[in-house]
Amino acid sequence: MSAVLEKMRPRDSLGTEDFRVEYLQALRLIERLHRLLLDVIKDEFDREGGADLNSVQALNSRRAAITSDRTSHTT
Repeated sequence: MSAVLEKMRPRDSLGTEDFRVEYLQALRLIERLHRLLLDVIKDEFDREGGADLNSVQALNSRRAAITSDRTSHTT
């Protein structure tokens, strides 16, 4: 846990421009991972015989199914 906190602390050796570059790179990686996750969910939905949905619709459908399963098991 302390290692994570240490990495989160601002470093004096990094200038403002270096921090900005690293921050923007991290945002690009997060965006790319999100798009890849949407592609994986859509592919899985298509393999299970889903309708013609885009990746966001497939994610919402999957999320609704998971939520429905959770609520039906608790009652």
